[in-house]
Parts: sequence; structure tokens; C-alpha cells
Amino acid sequence: MDSPTEQVTELCQLSHVSVYKIRPPHVIREEGEPVIRQRYEVSDWIKDPEDLIFVGKIRLLEIEQLQDFSETTGQEDVDEQLRCTLEILGNDGEVWAHTFYEPLPNVRTITDTQFHTVEKVGGRSFVVTLYWKGYKIAVGIIMKQFWDEISLSHTIQEFKNSKAKLKMFKEKFLINESAKSSDDSESDDDFGDFVSS
Repeated sequence: MDSPTEQVTELCQLSHVSVYKIRPPHVIREEGEPVIRQRYEVSDWIKDPEDLIFVGKIRLLEIEQLQDFSETTGQEDVDEQLRCTLEILGNDGEVWAHTFYEPLPNVRTITDTQFHTVEKVGGRSFVVTLYWKGYKIAVGIIMKQFWDEISLSHTIQEFKNSKAKLKMFKEKFLINESAKSSDDSESDDDFGDFVSS
């Protein structure tokens, strides 16, 4: 349920996903650099039937912290104000595990793009870094339907676009407020000079 300062919107729900225990990725680390690049072999996930650990659904939620822009200080983080949560659900609707969509620090794909907590690594295949029973683990997710892959990728891109627009709006708002404050200060100074004369 939404709180008075929080609005939760369901972005999409995918009907059938399989969750796999996965092996560590192939890692490339440049000498002297903190950033690593990693690649997962999706074909390895399905070799051992015991690596299938869960079958269920995926739900994406957008969580927005409602804010009065007239009271903003400029210190609030857009990443905290607007978040996307991926939930893995059982067929009974209970949440099995979840994660927030966000970049993983110092981790990039093999093609040198930013690696996120939900990252496409192959056809209908994603690596998801999630919270499960108090632990943070990486699992492989394979979708039964091709259209589910498209829906998830599209929804994440739309969320990223919304966050970028919010950031631009907030920056413009703060610039306007700063200019307004500067004009008000100059007006006060002029009035002070007039009184003193």
C-alpha cells in the first residue's frame, strides 16, 4: 500500500520465468584499474537440472518518493526519489526475492558498458543481483516467452528515461530558484542603499 509520501506503480508483470544458480562469470581486469568486465555463459545454466532453483513470475514496480519542490534543498538524490524494484513472485503471489534496478559499482559488461543489477546477457536471459533471505546473490533468469524479454527491456528503458527527465526538471527548477534568490537579494541591497541615502 502507498504511504502518504510514497507512490507505487506497477510497470509490468511477466508470467513465467525460471531462476537458476549460476557459476561465476569470466572476468577481465585491467592491471591497476578497479573496474572489471564480466561475461556470463548462459548455456552453462541449463546443463544441470539441480541448478534450477525457482519458477515463478516477475513484477516491476516504480517507487516514487513524493516531494514538494517548493521545499527542496537541492541535496536530495534522484536515485533515492525514484526507484525501480524487480520482484520475483511465486505462483501464490508471495515475494520470493527482490532487487532495486541500479548500476553495480566498478562492474562493466564484456563490451565495456555499465553492468546493472538487472542485466541482459543473452536471448531471453538476464543476470539479476538480488536480495534473498538476507543475502545478496546473483542468479540467472530465463524467460519462457520472447515477448517477456522485450517487455522487461522496454520497461527498464522507459524507467531510465523517466529518471533522466526528473533529473533534468529538478536541475532546471533549482537553477530557476537560485536565480530568483539572487534577484531578491539584489533588490534588498538596492532598497538598503536607497534607505541609507
